[in-house]
Parts: sequence; C-alpha cells; structure tokens
Amino acid sequence: MLIFVIMDVFGKVLKDHYLGRQKGKLWLHNSYGSPENMPVDIFYRNKLELSELESLAIDLCDGKTLDIGAGVGSHALILQNKGIDVSAIEISESACDLMRRRGVKKVINADVFQFEIEQFDTIIMMMNGIGLCGDIEGLKHFLEYLKKLLAPGGHLFLIHQILLTSIKTMILYQVIITVKYPINMNINLLKGNGLNGFMLILKP
Repeated sequence: MLIFVIMDVFGKVLKDHYLGRQKGKLWLHNSYGSPENMPVDIFYRNKLELSELESLAIDLCDGKTLDIGAGVGSHALILQNKGIDVSAIEISESACDLMRRRGVKKVINADVFQFEIEQFDTIIMMMNGIGLCGDIEGLKHFLEYLKKLLAPGGHLFLIHQILLTSIKTMILYQVIITVKYPINMNINLLKGNGLNGFMLILKP
C-alpha cells in the first residue's frame, strides 16, 4: 500500500489532466504486447460517450451499488444522476480527491481486497478493471471474494474490452467462469471499432 501511495502515477496523470497541465502521455505496459498509449480523456467521459456495454451495465444497475476501480467517478456520477445509491471505491488517493471535486457523494479510498464493511445489490467494474486480478486463477479468487460483497439476490457486472488478436484470452475467460459459475451466467459479446468485448453478468 505504501509503495502505491508513493508511486501513484495514475492518480497524478488524472489530476494533471483535470487541472489542464498534462504534458506527457499515459503509457500502459501489459503482458500481451507492446506498451499502449491511453488517452486520459477517456476517464472523463459523459453518458453519451460510453461504449455499448458500459451503457448496458449502467441501465442494469439497481439498488445499492458499488463501483470498483472508479477512477475519477465518471460512471458513479452517471449512476448518481439517475438516483442510484452508488459508492465509488478507488485505491488512488488523487483519483478520490478528483471524484469529490467532481461531485461524487460517496467516495471510498481503499483497496477493494480489504473492504468487507457492507454488501451491495449491484457491483460494477468497468474499463478492464479485472486486469488487477493478474491471471485466470487470480480472477477466480477475485470473483469468489466479491460474492462476500454481494447482497442476497445481487448482481455483478464486469466489463472487459480486448483487441481482436486477444480473442483466445476472451474464450479462456468464458470457459473458466462458465465452469466456476454455471448457473445464472450470461456473457454478451460486443464487436465494433476493431474491438471485441464481453460483459460478465454474475448472480452467485
């Protein structure tokens, strides 16, 4: 945790963009290819700028909702404006400060793996947030952990969008998750703009 606080590059980039003083680019280093240049303004989108899958997830949210890895709170603000009781959890202190500045009412600056204070009717995780799991085994453990945060009858929406060349990864996710949660499981595939994506809708 201490290391993250010191090295909160992500939060610093988000804040620099918000304050209009961004000079460099945000490069994402991954395990499947070359570093990718991530446009920072994608974190500041409004409802009309969301992807089809994101819009679908927003429409399906109901009851007390938790937005995991909320970033600067763009999805939380949309839900909040719809009258949804949403809490936004984010490990970056700088990002949490930005959420408060932007008007998110319930901001939680914490590591989701150490957060078991309450349960929610809906949990969302947008913009490839499942990458924090590291690998397939980590994803399985993460989903098992999130079941503790879901209220009885609750739903979990995870969105992951990947390059077309990573279709094998998507299929692998589908196989693993379907085996782990064979009941009430739905995977929607979105194709467009050179991307494939899927949304996992889990009801343990």
